[in-house]
Amino acid sequence: MRLLLSFLLILFSSSVFSQKQKVVTLDFTDPASLGLPTGNDNDLNDNTYTLGKANISFSRGTQDLGVRYIFQNDSYYLEMNKGSRLFMKGVDGAVLNVVSFSVENFGDLNVVDENVGSWDSDKGIWSCNGNGNITNVAFKNSGKHTLIKSITVTYTEP
Repeated sequence: MRLLLSFLLILFSSSVFSQKQKVVTLDFTDPASLGLPTGNDNDLNDNTYTLGKANISFSRGTQDLGVRYIFQNDSYYLEMNKGSRLFMKGVDGAVLNVVSFSVENFGDLNVVDENVGSWDSDKGIWSCNGNGNITNVAFKNSGKHTLIKSITVTYTEP
């Protein structure tokens, strides 16, 4: 019996520790790092970008401007306008742990489903809150535009 319990403990431990946690940063101030076009006022609506095992995509929402890649005050930003949405998704079984935003102007960015993880609107950080099964999280801008410098995603690969 002891041998069986020891074997099961080792088996369980090895499966838990075989998961790899990764951190990727989508740096919108550096267009070349994401393969984004340079210039001003590039429409990113209905586009998807992948970095590591994290996908980011956008939708216009209720207004014409939606999500744009802009050059303003000598820097590039991801601009989310009223009604626009940003979707984060883990790829190939990756689960999302933390999504944090570095912003120039926070605006009215919020998580779409408040029951998925926890959202700290003061810090711009979403966390899975201990739920290791979240593969998708969506954010919306409900009012004043948000200028995003970068998004850092921590995820776990199976």
